[in-house]
Amino acid sequence: MPYLITSGAEIYYEEIGEGTPVIFLHSSFSRGIISFSVQMADFQWAHRCVFPDFRGHGRQIHGLS
Repeated sequence: MPYLITSGAEIYYEEIGEGTPVIFLHSSFSRGIISFSVQMADFQWAHRCVFPDFRGHGRQIHGLS
């Protein structure tokens, strides 16, 4: 699973598709990148889609602070 670890934060992200990059940012009231499950299927055919989880949302690495 891809994680970006920087400045004490561990951020999970997914990246699918090819083409022009599009970054999908969820709101603080959502469950993370799964909020975009419908869009993932539609956009991946023409775009490189990047879905980061905000800090404290979605998947996190346990044991890191």
